Amino acid sequence: MSAGVDEVPVILVKKIANQIVKPLVHVANLSMAEGVFPEKLKISKVVPLLKKGNKHILMKYNVTHYLNIHIPINSNQHGFQVGRSTETVVLEYTKEIITKLEEGKSVVGINLDLSSCNKDPKSETS
Repeated sequence: MSAGVDEVPVILVKKIANQIVKPLVHVANLSMAEGVFPEKLKISKVVPLLKKGNKHILMKYNVTHYLNIHIPINSNQHGFQVGRSTETVVLEYTKEIITKLEEGKSVVGINLDLSSCNKDPKSETS
């Protein structure tokens, strides 16, 4: 059974999520507004996740932090969200572009490929 540093099982949190989300959001918002963040909530569980490729190469891993509280940073976030992926973000992006063009507006986009941002430059061959 998976649990965070608070040892509360994730399955339990998921079962009571609807009952605790409003108080947790309230506490999180107060914390941000006051500029105070409880020390006990600053602890996170660090888990290496294999991106793809050879599992024996350290640079093939992303490090993910699991905090005691799980509140999405942004409702538009697609990574690490159930039902959202790189495909859903591209679909929403494309729909937005089409909508703006149909409204007669100009569209400018900057697209970045960040898939190799964690690469070790020393390991690349020219």
